[in-house]
Amino acid sequence: MRINKKLVSLLAGLALASPVFADTTITNVPSWDGGNAIVGWSTRSLTTFGQTFTTGASDTVLNSFTFYLTGYYHAGSSDDISYKAYVAEWDGSKMSNVVWSSGISSTGVGNSWDFQKIDTNTGKLELKTNTQYVAFFSTSGLYSPSDREIVNTFGLTEDTISGGSAVMSNNHGYFSQLSLNSWTVLRGDDLAFSATLTAAVPEPETYVMLLAGLGLIGVAARRRRA
Repeated sequence: MRINKKLVSLLAGLALASPVFADTTITNVPSWDGGNAIVGWSTRSLTTFGQTFTTGASDTVLNSFTFYLTGYYHAGSSDDISYKAYVAEWDGSKMSNVVWSSGISSTGVGNSWDFQKIDTNTGKLELKTNTQYVAFFSTSGLYSPSDREIVNTFGLTEDTISGGSAVMSNNHGYFSQLSLNSWTVLRGDDLAFSATLTAAVPEPETYVMLLAGLGLIGVAARRRRA
């Protein structure tokens, strides 16, 4: 059996090379007018706002997502809201399983009238294929009823994200309610939103098996020459 040395070298190079994948971006920001908004995300009642989206068949690793917020509802007196970011599976009416959560963050919008871009890095979160998820911000568990209410505002646009909608929950800060009770789904609207996804990187075992196969080819070739 003759072994094509160039082919073996090429396969070995492919096995050792770091894979490079192009990002897929789910976004409606280019079609958002930069001013349309939904008021009401607060530290008391409407404590949860988010956006649903649906993964495809290949690009399922969520690297980050972005919302746009302002504090202009209470311009001159508003504060930043402390919140946690989440990604959860969506069953059509509510979240069903949290797959990622952040530490406590602050919106940083203060009393600005200008929308601020709020990026959330999810650190290569691997999601399921062809599955609906919800990315959301929630103040649940971070404030007490006696605290002064703070309200921030999300950018809002017409529904342009396939398989997604803007959603919110009047869960009054009780996180457990988010998986028990249906959320309000704003059909026909999306939050101003973007998410960056890439394809899953092959498991290291895939490369090990390929290199092992190349090794066996080399052994067989040496035996034939012996």
